[in-house]
Amino acid sequence: MTKTYKSFYLIDKIIKSIKSQFPKKCSCGKVFHNFKDFIENTSLPAPQSLQIFDCYDIHEILSLRNCKNCHSTIAIRCMLDDIDKKVLLDLIKKDIKMNNLEEDEFLQLFRNEVIKCATRKNNYEK
Repeated sequence: MTKTYKSFYLIDKIIKSIKSQFPKKCSCGKVFHNFKDFIENTSLPAPQSLQIFDCYDIHEILSLRNCKNCHSTIAIRCMLDDIDKKVLLDLIKKDIKMNNLEEDEFLQLFRNEVIKCATRKNNYEK
């Protein structure tokens, strides 16, 4: 059974903001029609840095991925309004403290959950 964290309740709003970014076009001309297409045709840079999202600020970037066609880096933004950002950050801090997790560990878990939920069948198209 997967543990549910308080901060996960905002994932649907994050997914809505992800969906609004498609179709997305790479500098090489490759068009990603939806989030599933984007995930399948990009890869994570190694190592993936969590400097783009920390417990004190959401820097607008949820994930950086490389186009498999040309290897250019493409960003997926987390376009929440300021109120939701504050709520999300407060809940993330509480989740980390209540579950005795490291910040980087939880943020990676959170990002993975967003990607998993966004790529589920019938949840990745507009």
